[in-house]
Amino acid sequence: LLGEKIGDSNPEAVSTDSLFIVLSHYNKGLNLAKDSEKKQKISRLNLIGSEKAKESTAYQSAIEYANTGLQLLGEGLWEKEENLALKFHLLLFELYFLTNDFTEMNRYAEIVLAKAKDTGDILNVYNTKIVAYTQISDFEKALEMGRKALQLVNVHLPSAPAGLGVVVKELIST
Repeated sequence: LLGEKIGDSNPEAVSTDSLFIVLSHYNKGLNLAKDSEKKQKISRLNLIGSEKAKESTAYQSAIEYANTGLQLLGEGLWEKEENLALKFHLLLFELYFLTNDFTEMNRYAEIVLAKAKDTGDILNVYNTKIVAYTQISDFEKALEMGRKALQLVNVHLPSAPAGLGVVVKELIST
């Protein structure tokens, strides 16, 4: 009930501390939320909570809120709530990057790349993957992601331009 009282106000206007209290109440009583409208509302609150936790660098909490919100959307989420589903997947992609969980990051990246329609979202995924592969010194995969990103904006690089192989080999050997 407390969660509903506070949560019924504008979630954007609720203070961060109050939001986390509301989410705690809602998420403990998820089994009581039966109708899809209530689940969608709680899902949106979890998205806001996840974003605020991410801003505070509380990445594990942010992942928990995002996973809970995504779970609440249920089956057929891409058909019913495409925009919200994309927001959750992009957020989880970023969070797993920030926590160096590249397996999960790549899992969410593939989903976003398959579902996203906005070129900006797709380029964001490629950019983050370039950074991730560079961090682990996998320059060939970073280069591959760069090529895919450039192709998306109609810039085509030859697969082996003169001199590039030498530069890549030099980078790999250092």
